Amino acid sequence: MLENVNITEYFNSDPFVENYSLKTFFNDFIVQEIHENELCEETDIFDTLNAVKVLKFIREFAKIEIIDEKLENLVKAINQNRQKYFLNNEKNENIETIENIETIQNNKFDNFFVENNQRKLLFKIYIPNKTYRSVLHGFLQSHPLISTKTDNNIVSVFYISDNSKKYSFVLKKTNRDTLNACQIIASYLKISYNSIKFCGNKDKRAVTYQKMSITDISFYDLYQIALKLSEENNGISIYKIRTCVSGISLGTLKGNRFKIILRPKNRNENSLTENSNLQNNYDVEKIKMYLNNGFINYYGNQRFGKNMHNHIIGELIVTKKYKEAVEIIMEPISNESEQITQARNLYKEEKFKDAYELFPQRFIAEKTICKGKSRGLSDKKCIENIKKELKSIYLHSYQSYIFNKMASDRIKRGKNIQVGDLVLKRTKISSKEVTSGNDNISNSHKKLEDIKLDSEVFIFDKNIFNNILYDSKKEIYEEKETLEEKIETITDENLDLHTIYDVVIPLKVERGLKGGYRKLIEKTSDLSVSIENNIIYLEFSLSKSAYATMVIREIIGNDILYLE
Repeated sequence: MLENVNITEYFNSDPFVENYSLKTFFNDFIVQEIHENELCEETDIFDTLNAVKVLKFIREFAKIEIIDEKLENLVKAINQNRQKYFLNNEKNENIETIENIETIQNNKFDNFFVENNQRKLLFKIYIPNKTYRSVLHGFLQSHPLISTKTDNNIVSVFYISDNSKKYSFVLKKTNRDTLNACQIIASYLKISYNSIKFCGNKDKRAVTYQKMSITDISFYDLYQIALKLSEENNGISIYKIRTCVSGISLGTLKGNRFKIILRPKNRNENSLTENSNLQNNYDVEKIKMYLNNGFINYYGNQRFGKNMHNHIIGELIVTKKYKEAVEIIMEPISNESEQITQARNLYKEEKFKDAYELFPQRFIAEKTICKGKSRGLSDKKCIENIKKELKSIYLHSYQSYIFNKMASDRIKRGKNIQVGDLVLKRTKISSKEVTSGNDNISNSHKKLEDIKLDSEVFIFDKNIFNNILYDSKKEIYEEKETLEEKIETITDENLDLHTIYDVVIPLKVERGLKGGYRKLIEKTSDLSVSIENNIIYLEFSLSKSAYATMVIREIIGNDILYLE
């Protein structure tokens, strides 16, 4: 089936690990998004520790005008009492009065929300350095009830009530697709799932952690849903709620961290076949050699849908063959449930309303088409009514199909740099283009002595403030060059300056699709390999656009195709 989407070549020698399978169990495949200085992981539902430390430090050690001298009492009450309230889920629990803040009527937490619907200014601080204003903003935004605002280099810090605003959170999902998880969260909150933004779909048959943002919702409501989800244990959890200035987008994602387990296909055998004897260090090193050497940066099979035909739908949309596109979307798929098969049969019988009711919510395209047909809409209009995010999946799948073909053709011509190749120029890379791995996270936190702030702003106490602030300053170069100007063609003169790892392939520009370039060969970072009882354990990081399945394919071949 991989050949149908132009995945045909290998960068290394032929795969040597035989009779192994990927995703035998859904928890054999764990994905964690990497954002700026942050690995998405399972933590508390909200964590105010760093924000409280920074606020306390500023009050006690900074030369600033503190408007509210009871700041420490405030953040202590917010941190302790609210967390206790939410974790116990007891709405009538009495809490301590927050000193010198508005009286909490009846000492009830709910009334505190109702009566305090205005921001309260805590203090102002003058910070002329934009980098360190960003540092301060970043830490204080980790507190869901603290907001910041900058005006003429003066940062105002507010305590906020539970007004509706924008929050980010980490979503953990287990054996669910991303759209379905968002639909469930949105239905609980009684909002449109379009209010939830994320960087991209994550594997269904996996345990995944990804950052999301949500608008037009209160902290209280979001927190209640997080608790509800944790109690239901339905494969969806919410962690690390924090205030969010701008929504999540693909540009905020730096990469992904993977933890993968490969198991022998016949799990009843205690030993492997002769061709798959992987019990010595040599074999571990050989796996490392393959994975460190790199892999063809194909778009993985997930890009093309369960039935591997999303690219066909995308091409039909691009070429305006809407009737054929509708037919493929609505055609039967093998191994579907009896309910889905019945819904597709009802559609075929033109019982569109009945089919609409029978399709589950997660079948967004099918339900949209059924709804449109029941209203007498044309095939074109039905396709146009499919949500933009889903329609873009079809279009990008078609673009990916073309890229895979070009990548395969290029590898067939050789695995060395060649005259005529397109490459990235050897220049300094903008921080926006840097691939993140675990090392990027661990190295982002520096000791206080490595940080130099303007002397008129802070007076440091190293013993107290050490390791609270991190140096967020990065080399950011002016984006004066267009993308085209960053690309050059290999000639005899510059051939020796580049390797195959510099080669890029243009992405086809079509209606509704942006162009750009994608690297031909990618590499893993922070690789770890071990073998125990014939089970292979892998950990590595990849850039945001690379597919872990294409990494694994280099060693086990097309056995990456797993049973849903």
